Amino acid sequence: MISVQQLSRVFTTDDVETSALNQINLQVSKGDFIAIMGPSGCGKSTLLNILGLLDKPSSGDYFFQDKRLRFAQQGQVERIRRQHFGYIFQSFNLIDSLTVAENVELPLIYQGVAASERAKRVKQVLAKTSMDHRASHFPKQLSGGQQQRVAVARALVIEPAVIFADEPTGNLDTRNGHDVMNLLAELNEQGSTIVMVTHSESHATYGSRVIELLDGEIVKETRQQPMMELARA
Repeated sequence: MISVQQLSRVFTTDDVETSALNQINLQVSKGDFIAIMGPSGCGKSTLLNILGLLDKPSSGDYFFQDKRLRFAQQGQVERIRRQHFGYIFQSFNLIDSLTVAENVELPLIYQGVAASERAKRVKQVLAKTSMDHRASHFPKQLSGGQQQRVAVARALVIEPAVIFADEPTGNLDTRNGHDVMNLLAELNEQGSTIVMVTHSESHATYGSRVIELLDGEIVKETRQQPMMELARA
């Protein structure tokens, strides 16, 4: 689904050149649940942002569904983001002046989806994330865990090919964090492809692949049976 080859990212200021990623090779296949781990400053979020087309590499190749995007026009990149990628952030990024339903609906408005279809899909994803009873509430009326569930619903509503999650439990307490991880695991079991950055070793056990970064390089990859599957075995 996604392939990056010899990917590097260098940040340059007036006096300093910093290599955030160095010669990364990585494949994301349909149905993967990838957990990206490593110490602060190792390049985790930079890699996630490039995989999610929120940033551009300094060198290397990027392919999505076998199409090379390294030198793609910005309009093409934006269309792929809108139509195929869902994003979940640590800070939720909900709009306080919009209700839960309106926050979830927003990506569909950007896509030009008809009002009747928008209403149907918003209702479906809010039920899927157990937030349908809060549809008319505003973000500030919700707990942190509930806000993140809304963010998950917003990512899901476009029926994305890939969900990118950057520390999705970082602002949550332990119980709410595990609730969100269980939700992501359920979505993966239902067919969603997920790429997640996390500092938590316990949350990484939910994934089927763990990618460990150090100093901008992949130093280890582990394939494993996700914790949810082990619990049922």
